[in-house]
Amino acid sequence: MTNTAWPGVSLVHVSSKFSMLMSSGHPAQWVGFQDAHCVTQLYCHCTTWICSKHEWKTSYQDFWKLCNANSIKGHCNMKKELYTTVFCQTFSDCGSHLAAGDGFGNVAVYDVKKIVELSSNEESIREFRRPELRFSTGEAPIYSMTSDERHLVTGVSGHIQAYKWSDVTKKNYKLAWNIPIESDRESLTQPEVNSIDIQDGRLYVGSGSREVQIFDLETRMKVASLRGHTDYVHAVRVRGDQCVSAGEDGTVRFWDTRQNKETSKVEPHAHPELERGRGRWIGAMDVTDDWMVCGGGPRLALWHMRSLTMAAVCDLPAVAHVARFHDGLVLAGGDAADLHQFSFSGETSAVIPTDCTAVFTVLARAQPSKLLTIGGCGKFIEVCTSNKYKDFSLSFL
Repeated sequence: MTNTAWPGVSLVHVSSKFSMLMSSGHPAQWVGFQDAHCVTQLYCHCTTWICSKHEWKTSYQDFWKLCNANSIKGHCNMKKELYTTVFCQTFSDCGSHLAAGDGFGNVAVYDVKKIVELSSNEESIREFRRPELRFSTGEAPIYSMTSDERHLVTGVSGHIQAYKWSDVTKKNYKLAWNIPIESDRESLTQPEVNSIDIQDGRLYVGSGSREVQIFDLETRMKVASLRGHTDYVHAVRVRGDQCVSAGEDGTVRFWDTRQNKETSKVEPHAHPELERGRGRWIGAMDVTDDWMVCGGGPRLALWHMRSLTMAAVCDLPAVAHVARFHDGLVLAGGDAADLHQFSFSGETSAVIPTDCTAVFTVLARAQPSKLLTIGGCGKFIEVCTSNKYKDFSLSFL
């Protein structure tokens, strides 16, 4: 791939993470960077860049430190806020509040009950489009987020952090508890927490540690590790006694949580109709009792859960970063500004334009009121009160 942003530096696109490997192996050569918009694209598109001689990687927060050290950011005269990316969202268990996390370690909380009630009144809703509460969890990006009855749970590099919803709704955001995540033995950095799910009092964590770690929420002690992935775990979903995980190694693995053993796996990149030269990584995955949807480097596709056979290919024009089942549809987004909706036969049923340059998170619910929220590269969270079009936007800042 020809590099127009960094003259004299040759880059090859191979994967899904936004790590970067320099041709010289030394960050000081980044001063040759001239177009700040390309920084956004490299970060937003979650790409990995490699060279044939060296292997150099950085986290997002370290990336900006390097930019500052080499005066790239100052030279371009751009503020850090311009690079806000919303990676994750969750509703409170009661459904009254929405929380979202960004790449700078910030959490924004919105009173969605009030927003829905006032959604038809443009003047009244304006004051509620900004967060009711916004706080920092630290400098590490928040890549994952979920809720249980009492807690807002966030995944940051090396840690799972929880805050009581009863405190958050009163604008008191003190940390309730913290679980450190063990790193891979071969890594010297803290693993990024890419996906978390809660089932029956247990917390399932997919991270850069190459395994799914399981914690008891009452004791907050690790009770098991599901090992088999050979690279980052990007997505984890749990239904009943089955855990499903997808990763950078291009596999989707199925686990029996009663015995903590792998039962089967699929490799979408091995199917010619899904391969498109974007790498084998799987960054988007969701499951129901009968269906699985997954994609990333390979094309987005639907699979039968029982037979693990492919049922349909979804024509998502970009690589997929998020996919969710909702209301008899598949909602999917990636390196494009639109959220696509597909039927279970793979046909496109609707396309919702957004103000994001890439979509990383989609959250949908049917009760207590129908609501669909979309976040990604940009400071806005799009809100849809139906599945067909955007009604208005919330501001993360």
